[in-house]
Formats: sequence, structure tokens, C-alpha cells
Amino acid sequence: MNDLISIIIPVYNSSAYLDKCIGSVLMQTYKNIEVILVNDGSVDDSLEKCRKHAANDPRIRLINKDNGGVSSARNAGIKASTGRYIAFVDSDDTISPDFCSKMFEAASNAASSPYLIICGYDFINESAGDVKHFIPAQKNILNRKDLDNNYLQLFNDRHFLSVWGKLFSAEIIKRNNIYFNEHIHIGEDFVFLHEYLTHMPGINIKLLSEALYMYYVHNTQSLTKSGDASRIERARELYYTAAALYQSLNISDTGMYAMSLYYLRTLSIVFEHMDLSSKESMKYFKYAAALPETKSALSAIGFSSPESILYQLAFRSRKMAFLKLMLSVRAAYVKQKR
Repeated sequence: MNDLISIIIPVYNSSAYLDKCIGSVLMQTYKNIEVILVNDGSVDDSLEKCRKHAANDPRIRLINKDNGGVSSARNAGIKASTGRYIAFVDSDDTISPDFCSKMFEAASNAASSPYLIICGYDFINESAGDVKHFIPAQKNILNRKDLDNNYLQLFNDRHFLSVWGKLFSAEIIKRNNIYFNEHIHIGEDFVFLHEYLTHMPGINIKLLSEALYMYYVHNTQSLTKSGDASRIERARELYYTAAALYQSLNISDTGMYAMSLYYLRTLSIVFEHMDLSSKESMKYFKYAAALPETKSALSAIGFSSPESILYQLAFRSRKMAFLKLMLSVRAAYVKQKR
């Protein structure tokens, strides 16, 4: 029997990409789906496009609500969903025609039904005309040792930083009241996913060696999501939330190493978009460098890589010259990776 899959798409001012996104979902070879479009107070013609699609396909359910952010929109979708499985798709991304069929097959045909399915994805930078493939190297994570051994690579490849490209059990989500935290605005996907992991009856994750999800970057700026000083406080909150989740999962050392790098990268993004010649930027730099979270992160990463050495140099010295050097080298490295 083909169980119903609920596909939740939060929509906010995404008119330029919406038809392509919804079209890819409706073209699924697996037909037993419900598509929940949550218009989160769009001020462009996104709502009109959602209504047109809903009028043409009975599998679409449209929720129209006041703007509350992506977490609020996803939560509304979860509450409205009726499927056995839940998948999340961002409104400017697409999925392959066999996304649902292959994810469902993985969920139903295993000897021991996995509680989470993760597929590979394509990272598509439209402005650069570049596509990178992120395919999990392993196939199964069946215990905490597997999770610990494979966590860092999966985290670095964003598989453990996002909720898209996955198939979740609706029963686990709803039985444990797992919803997105509407009060945080950095790492909300991470928190939801790891809360889900802590509530799984056991560690049983299936990974597919195919890119079934297409993640689009539509302009260079969105690659870094330029930050402001308030982002420092949000990064601090995420750091401590992550520590508690990792402790529950019994992967504290590996998890905090990954999160510490993520935290320091987030601080770097904040300073990349500041005028480093201003007194204000110097104030925030010294503030960030003195934070207990920053000191903890530096201790967690040690001198394990060239990147970590740069962070040590910049944040331990608290000298603007070393911050500029770190940002310059990091920018060249990121550009090369793109």
C-alpha cells in the first residue's frame, strides 16, 4: 500500500520561482501525495499563483496566513498534514520526479523501517552557472556509533543543517509535539531535525546515494546571507541549544566540534558585512571575541585545520589586523569552493 506523503511548502514572496517549484512536486511519479502550500503573508502575487495551482489539482491544500516567518508557516503545514510521512520543500527549490517514490521505497522496503530518510542534493548556483553534487557516502546509520562516526561529514554537507531533502515520520513529529521554534531565526532547521533525532525510538537512518533535491542559490549575496550584530546573539543561543541536543544524542564531542566551526563561521559572516574601519565594528569584534561561547568554540576546534588556525589567530588576539587577514583568506577559500 502506498501511504500518503504530505509535502509542506512555505511560501513568502517567491512568485518568480513558485511555478517551477510546485510543478516539480505535482510531477511526482508517486501519486499519493498532499501538497500543503502555506502562504505566509506574501505581498507579491504568490498567493494568486497558489490559488491557481490549487484550483487545478485536488491534491493541493492552501493555507493563507499572516506573515509569521518560515517556522510559523511550516508549523501550520505540520498541523494541517494528514500523511504518514512529511517532507519539506522550499518554495524556490525543486525536487526530482522520483523524489517521493524513491524516498517511500527506502522507508518501506528496508528490513527494519528507518525513522528518517535523507537523499543527496544538487547545490545550484544560478549566478555562477555552477552545480555541485552532495551525495552521502554511507547508506545506513543504525546506532549511535554510526551517527558519531559519520556526523561531521553529514553536517559539513548540510544534511544535518536542513529539513529539506528528507522524509520524516509524521507519527514521531506529532506524538512528541516537535515543531519549529518560531522565536529563533538562525538554525531553526538544525534544532527541529535534532529534536526529531532525539525522539526517534532508535537510531535508524537511511541515506540515498542520489541527488533527488535541487537547492538553488539565486544570487551571490544569498550564499552568505549577510548578517548584522544581532546575529551574534542568535548564534550564541543556537550554540547552547545544540550542546543540549548533542548531549541527549550522546555525540557531544563530535557534535560540538561541528557546531563550533559553524558558530565561528557565523561570526565571520557578521564581520564580512561590516565596515571594519568603524569604531562600531571594533566594539562588536571585541565583544564577540570575549564571549564564553567563542572561547568554548575555539577550545573545541583546537588547531585541527587551516581554517581553525585562522579563527584562533583572529579571535584570541582580538586584533583587527588578524580579523581582516582571516576574512580575506576565508573569502578566497569560499570563492574557490564555489
